[in-house]
Amino acid sequence: MNWKRLKETVNKKVKRQIMVVYIVVTVIPLFLLGILALGMLRGQLKKSYEMQLEAECIRVKGTLFDITSSVYSFSEPIVSVQPYRDIFSKEVFGSEEKQVYNSLTNFMTSIRQSTAAVSSMYIYTNNPNIPSNTCIRQNGDSFEKYDWYQKMKPGVWDTWVWTTAQVNRTQQDEELTMVRRINTGSEDYCAYLVIAISSNHLRNRILKTDSFIMASLDDFNCIFSTDYKAEEQPMPLTENAQENHYNYMGPYRLNGETVLTTTSAFHAYITGDQFFILVSDRTAYQQMDLLTKILALTLSAAFLCTGIVVFLFATFFSKRVETLRIAMNRAGQGDYNIADEFYGADELTDIFNSLKTMVQKVRKREAEYYETKLEEQRLLNMQQEMEFKMLSSQINPHFLYNTLELIRMQAVSQKNKHVADSILLLARSMHYVLENTGTEESTLEKEFEHVKTYLRIQQMRFGARVNWDFYIENGIDVSKYRILPILIQPVVENAIIHGLEEIEENGHISIILEKEDNRFLITVRDNGAGVEKEQLERIRGDLCEKKKGDCSSIGLFNINQRIKVRYGSEYGVQIDSEQGAGTTVCMTVPVIPVEGESDYEQDAQRIDRR
Repeated sequence: MNWKRLKETVNKKVKRQIMVVYIVVTVIPLFLLGILALGMLRGQLKKSYEMQLEAECIRVKGTLFDITSSVYSFSEPIVSVQPYRDIFSKEVFGSEEKQVYNSLTNFMTSIRQSTAAVSSMYIYTNNPNIPSNTCIRQNGDSFEKYDWYQKMKPGVWDTWVWTTAQVNRTQQDEELTMVRRINTGSEDYCAYLVIAISSNHLRNRILKTDSFIMASLDDFNCIFSTDYKAEEQPMPLTENAQENHYNYMGPYRLNGETVLTTTSAFHAYITGDQFFILVSDRTAYQQMDLLTKILALTLSAAFLCTGIVVFLFATFFSKRVETLRIAMNRAGQGDYNIADEFYGADELTDIFNSLKTMVQKVRKREAEYYETKLEEQRLLNMQQEMEFKMLSSQINPHFLYNTLELIRMQAVSQKNKHVADSILLLARSMHYVLENTGTEESTLEKEFEHVKTYLRIQQMRFGARVNWDFYIENGIDVSKYRILPILIQPVVENAIIHGLEEIEENGHISIILEKEDNRFLITVRDNGAGVEKEQLERIRGDLCEKKKGDCSSIGLFNINQRIKVRYGSEYGVQIDSEQGAGTTVCMTVPVIPVEGESDYEQDAQRIDRR
């Protein structure tokens, strides 16, 4: 099909044109934008998960480094104090040696009792002159039977190894163990300080999240894991372990599923032993896939719904065009029996009405019968026009003000000044509300006048129960500053309804205006009963999150949101209350002069230009 034939096919039906335009102008661009946004969102989410994993890996490394360095530090006095080292090379065990021996035993016992990380701490020696006790073990001629000795590297004085500890008769556990060779100064006698870290303490320090964690020491076999089954298994992703770096961030196949994984390594304090850390997030890819599916389904549902709406509109519009075409065709052939109704309110309706008027005029010229019909139609049109004018008058604010003014004048003529004043105040209040509905600014002067009008109405209603005072800081001309309209009155209304609810007389409301730097502090304070501490905390929480509750919480939430949306997050509403002493609501807004721009608006414009 060539381009000309395709163009003729598209232009054949209005309905088809609308659908093609919808697909080309809406579906295809939004589909491409949706894919782009989905890719960017998925990338940002992956980056967030990677940052969390990296932070978790750093935390695990920091924990291990902190534990190993602490153990090394408190073991230093044992291996560095000369008297402690000398007794392991003595050929005799006299009273002086016994005194040093007891001092060393007490020192090691105190460390073991005061340090939760230590599972066991012993000094092993082959000096037969040294007796064994709870801290020192004399093993004879050979250390070969010990697991820690077998895992030490030749020629190394200080090192970290993993040893097997007997938890009970049937259960064993792996423990991170420091082995330090004590310099006895003797060629015949050796001594080793062996400190094992509690595996439970290690787990409690490391396992703070739901992440999958593995750790190994030099030999690349897993010696610590959140999954016991993974221990003593080969450490994965160790291809670059022999190099100076051991870093990887990306997917890894774990137990049959792909998980986001990061790996890293660090050297232990002083000893230089290398630890290898692996941290995986089992839910990262699942959450990203779930989000992808949800957004894809949402986008598909949006296309489907809008497609149905456009299709129905195109069908309706096509039928109207077809109705208009048939009516014009009949009129052109002298058949004036066209449709009486034509749905819609656009140019097609105007064309149809013009056609109908023309047909009616032709019928009027042909016979009296058509003149009667046209007269009826004219009367019907007049009736509809009158109904429209009545409806317009109902929704016209001036009609409402004139009506209230008429009622007030009638009250004046009846010498009922109280009713007349009430209606006048009501008219002023409604005029201000209607005048500022949908607007974004008023002046402080007008806002305060509206609050005074509202308070006078409430005083007429409650009498001595409602009293008030305005306190305006010296030097502030309220007529020269702008503010969001209808901002203070809802707070005052809330103070009367809830704050003065239980007060029979002498209720008082203070409206205070202060200037602090480049912002206004507008305070509404009542002398009511106040609220309890728990209720106050709930109301403060509702200021930032809209919840189902009483009207006061919803009203304060709306005011707080209006201020933040209009002026920024640094402005808003604060509430304080003391039971039996009343409630104080403070609104913070920027200082915006009526003439010129405030610092707040200049800053906003500079940010926009950037």
